Amino acid sequence: MLTKPDEFDAICYVSDCMGLETALKSKGIDLQTIQARKTTKKKPVVIYDNEHQLIRFFSIPVPNPFKRRAVFGIQNRLSHAAFTEDEFEIVLKECQNNEEFMLKCEVTQSEVEKLIENLRWLRANADSCFEFALKPRVPKVSQGHH
Repeated sequence: MLTKPDEFDAICYVSDCMGLETALKSKGIDLQTIQARKTTKKKPVVIYDNEHQLIRFFSIPVPNPFKRRAVFGIQNRLSHAAFTEDEFEIVLKECQNNEEFMLKCEVTQSEVEKLIENLRWLRANADSCFEFALKPRVPKVSQGHH
């Protein structure tokens, strides 16, 4: 069975959104409970220059010292989601109109709708919830024998 362009894009976007959810969890940001967050104190979050999904999602500016490789590296190719409203709408449309899409992604419509709702809320409220610090990823130094 051939995949239509919107369906193909939506599959990529859902996959990237799920990957983003995992990356957020690694930073202590749980999408399932994010809207219930009651504290007014901003939580500090360190994001490294090779964490492209987080940089794209939060629109974190990348200064020149991190070099263009952080922005244009192989892991940041054009096939990845930019987490825009247009992409969210394509995904939601496929969820509502294409049952095969849901089977291919192995998700339910309600799961995808909740994920997008939480991502939209998080983006809209990120500045009031988090204090971001962008840092270069320090390469691991191998321990050689002397």
